[in-house]
Amino acid sequence: MSVEHKKRDSMALAIQRDAGSVQRSDPHDPGAAPVRPRISDLLATLPARVPRDDAASLVTRHFFRVSGRTLERWPIMVTVVNGRAHIETSELFQVAQEMLDRAARVRGGTQT
Repeated sequence: MSVEHKKRDSMALAIQRDAGSVQRSDPHDPGAAPVRPRISDLLATLPARVPRDDAASLVTRHFFRVSGRTLERWPIMVTVVNGRAHIETSELFQVAQEMLDRAARVRGGTQT
């Protein structure tokens, strides 16, 4: 095995270790795009309901940056338990995915 192959393999292992549950489409190409886990796979490992601040951190981790205050304006049903708004994780991820799908795509860089 050449030095280049050993370096590639060790880099792929480091990427998998750092990425946690996110896998790379090609483990031998460190620049390959990550493969997003399916929402159903994520929901299996998360609680059914989370408080609003925890919901914001979940959306930030798996979709895009958002604050707990912003979630107050989202069309999501909340259940108030002990004075705290709890959000169903499945509904939260569904709305976040819909928002991400509807988001405008803009080409960056200079246009010539």
